[in-house]
Amino acid sequence: MNCPDLTPQIFIAQFPEFEGNQYIDTMIGRALNWFDLYGSSLKCKEKQYIIFLLTAHLLSQQNALANGDTTGGIQTGASIDKISVSVAPAPYSDTFEYWLSGSRYGQELLGFLEFKTITPAYFGGSFQRVLR
Repeated sequence: MNCPDLTPQIFIAQFPEFEGNQYIDTMIGRALNWFDLYGSSLKCKEKQYIIFLLTAHLLSQQNALANGDTTGGIQTGASIDKISVSVAPAPYSDTFEYWLSGSRYGQELLGFLEFKTITPAYFGGSFQRVLR
């Protein structure tokens, strides 16, 4: 991927809430592994954007785990005596969508990727009927 602007300093300028996190460079590398394997028609700024969104998602997931959030679902019940927690899996179409829904950065990334990959469908009839 030929985008020279994948530095922690530029990431922090776009996502200042992660300033001081020591794993930014590592997570940028992990995010690059996701998108470097596949050729893409995205422009350099778009590639930078999705890599930084995935980096922010990875960092927020890491922060959630560090804070003890390991539920991985929607909490549907809880008890205090003898500690009982019920968790239902979220209603997503696949595990990748579910995983990305774990942070606002992942949700934005999912929306961006779906927007970029949606292909308009045309189902018979005249084009005028499609526009109405």
